[in-house]
Amino acid sequence: MTGFPDFRAKRGANRIPAPPVTDPTVLVRYRDRLPASLLEEWQISGWAGFQQGFLWLTDPTALEPVLSRWKLQKPATCFGRTAFGNLFLWDGEAVHCLYVHEGSPVRIMASLDMFFELSLCDDDFLEDVLEMSMFQEAFNRLGPVASGEMYTFVPALALGGQKAGENVQKVRMCEQLLLLSQLHVR
Repeated sequence: MTGFPDFRAKRGANRIPAPPVTDPTVLVRYRDRLPASLLEEWQISGWAGFQQGFLWLTDPTALEPVLSRWKLQKPATCFGRTAFGNLFLWDGEAVHCLYVHEGSPVRIMASLDMFFELSLCDDDFLEDVLEMSMFQEAFNRLGPVASGEMYTFVPALALGGQKAGENVQKVRMCEQLLLLSQLHVR
């Protein structure tokens, strides 16, 4: 069992631990929907937070009701997220990121393994694509997010809010994702 060793080595310091996922029914449920390497990572890291909670592995079952509200063009499984609630999705062919504050899904790359072992290990990717400095500012002011929390902009960007550090608050994740879906999905 290897999972994503480079990702763990690069982003595992300051990890928010979680118990390993060992429930065989969970692993069987996602065996045909997610790559084996991700299921291996769940068995090693669980649904932990990495890089002080900037990146999270997630329980897809917990986010299915939320994800269904976003009415994506192609069915996908949520396997991770950022502290700002942006969702990492696998549709069987590629990794996508649903940028929840803007309301847009974007294809990131075809390989989930490369996403973890290259993209998420690249500091420039974290900054340029996932806005790590915005996270660091929110983290310094508000503290870390827990597994059921996220940072959000108040007011929401869809309601005229500004994407600025002073407009960030910590909120319950599922409730906020549902609210944001109502603002973006017609």
